[in-house]
Amino acid sequence: MKKIVFVFAFLLTISFQVNAQWEWQNPLTPEENYRSASFLNKDVGFIVGDNGIIIRTIDGGMTWTIDFTSTTDTLNSVFFYDDLTGWVCGYNGALLKSSDGGLSWQELSSGTNETLRSVFFTDYQNGWIVGNHGIILRTTDGGTNWSPQYSGINAGLFSIYFIDNYNGWTVGGNGKVLRTTNSGNSWEQLPYTSFNLIFSVKFISINEGFISGLGGRIARTTDGGNSWTIVFQAVSDYLSSIEIKDNCGWAVGYDGTIVKTTDSGLSWIQQNSYTSKNLNSIQVFDENNACIVGDNGTLLKTTDGGISWISMAHYRNLLVSNCFVNGNIGWAVGYDGLILMTSNGGKNWIRQQSNTDVNLRTVCFINELKGFAGGADGKFIRTTNGGETWIDIPINTHKIICDIFFINDNIGWFVGDSSLIAKTTDGGNSWNLKEEYTEQSIFSIHMIDENEGWCVGFNLLLKTTDGGNNWEFQNSLGSNTWQVVFINHNLGYVLSYNNLFYVTINGGLTWNSTYISNSIQDFYAMSFTFVDSLNGWIAGDTGKIFKTTDGGLSWTQQNSGTINLLYTIYFVDNNVGYAAGQNGTILKTTNGGVTFIEEENNPTQPKQFLLGQNYPNPFNPSTKISWQSPVSSWQTLKVYDILGNEVATLVNEYRNAGNYEIDFNPASSIKKLASGIYFYQLRVGDPSSGSGQGFVETKKMILLK
Repeated sequence: MKKIVFVFAFLLTISFQVNAQWEWQNPLTPEENYRSASFLNKDVGFIVGDNGIIIRTIDGGMTWTIDFTSTTDTLNSVFFYDDLTGWVCGYNGALLKSSDGGLSWQELSSGTNETLRSVFFTDYQNGWIVGNHGIILRTTDGGTNWSPQYSGINAGLFSIYFIDNYNGWTVGGNGKVLRTTNSGNSWEQLPYTSFNLIFSVKFISINEGFISGLGGRIARTTDGGNSWTIVFQAVSDYLSSIEIKDNCGWAVGYDGTIVKTTDSGLSWIQQNSYTSKNLNSIQVFDENNACIVGDNGTLLKTTDGGISWISMAHYRNLLVSNCFVNGNIGWAVGYDGLILMTSNGGKNWIRQQSNTDVNLRTVCFINELKGFAGGADGKFIRTTNGGETWIDIPINTHKIICDIFFINDNIGWFVGDSSLIAKTTDGGNSWNLKEEYTEQSIFSIHMIDENEGWCVGFNLLLKTTDGGNNWEFQNSLGSNTWQVVFINHNLGYVLSYNNLFYVTINGGLTWNSTYISNSIQDFYAMSFTFVDSLNGWIAGDTGKIFKTTDGGLSWTQQNSGTINLLYTIYFVDNNVGYAAGQNGTILKTTNGGVTFIEEENNPTQPKQFLLGQNYPNPFNPSTKISWQSPVSSWQTLKVYDILGNEVATLVNEYRNAGNYEIDFNPASSIKKLASGIYFYQLRVGDPSSGSGQGFVETKKMILLK
């Protein structure tokens, strides 16, 4: 009970004290190889894989939670009997059990160091595990004790399945199929199947079953396994998993191979997974719904019988544009038609169905309900219900749409390739296209009011004073320009590709330029945002973020915590901002992104306590943690797992007032650390002493192996 209270208090402390500069929000699932899945229904499921990773969903894969364990061994198989009780097995005899729906995991003794490949239970007490060298283990007490059963072979066994407490089959190397009719007290080797390797076995009755394996083949038996008939052969090197429910089923394998049956396995047809990743496990719910896991974080599901497979790991697409209507509600769009939406300040990002797979380049919302997105091949879509549904708006062009800007509910513009400029006066129902200005691409548009605005692109700066009916070439600025923002009719900013930031104070007649960073070689800017005439931010390559407080005359680099390219940045006000980009990266700040180095005029004499966000974050293999203390006192810096267990003590000594930095490498931790979320906590003095010198703060970091 003490541990439960501690964990609650620990997490409560985090919820009130976390005050990071730039915090990682997305993606939340590590890019591991996922080996096995166990879903209780379409909503609740568990997935295991490399480096001891176990992740859990309770909403059909919209969000995932990492369940932390004590092992970093590869986990090969997971089996949940109900929403609370489940088992996992893997390399080096790894065996774990959960009795609380994956919130915690208990290490069990398998009695072996062999690699364990598959686990199966018929009820709460009776279960079997198979693995390398023909190992078969059985438990009759829920996994507390395991007894070896004699298989009679030395080949690896990869899959096991029981139709009831007595009748079961296991398959593996050299095309071996074993059967038991007495709970595994004895195993009979069945006749040769012509397979060299069999990776999966499933039975739908005591006589009818299926196996899949090397050569992309599927075989069917109608006599309990005494004889087998090849019913399908795919182009894949192998089919790793097969699952049939009622008349419908799927098999998956190498190179994104998916095949489906609708006649109880008599015939199979290949489907398009839209991935080349190896697929390792499939779960079937009914004729329309199934899910697949695979290598490199692949998580797929279908709700239409496999006509389309939706990525549950969609967060890793390149994100190129974001837009927020307030600090909590916003959208990010990117490649392959990806649209992500948050309604709680980024705590959860939910994928919305764009009904397109083209690359989306821009998103613009007028209010919480009405928004637009556009991209490649003239794709233009609209929502009037906050993105619950997106409707295609036909546009008479196949050019890339690069930017959208609305001045009110009815009047808006978009721009794109080859001088494309379009205007609507009826809320986006119809568009008037203009393309006579230049053959150069236009990347950005910003309007001050219904009449006056600017566009920038390849070697061009255009201005209109009549609502876009006519555009005048104003300036090329001597380079290609990505983005334009005007604060008022006179004050405006333009970002160029060559590390230059331009400012005008006379409506674009003249421009002054400044370098964002020290040299033209060390930064490639992608996006900027301003909240007023002085405060703005720029994001770009290798995760760099720069801030200005003097209207772009000078820039200070911030610690973003990532090296991923940041393609878009958006601030709601001086404090709340979001950046997004490569590999689905989404970052958030709630204090303008400042660090204590920026805030402190005299770095040798800090005037306040502050714990910095670790960098890089996520990290592998090591990360840096910085902090400052305005007083000399005893200081401790410790690392905890998500359950509140201490895993490392980095500092525990008396230190003088000042700024400090230390490296954290998980290799030096008390125990091996798996990929996932960890917390580091700084304590200075005694926070409960009443002296005013006590300080405690906790921050989150992510280890990705």
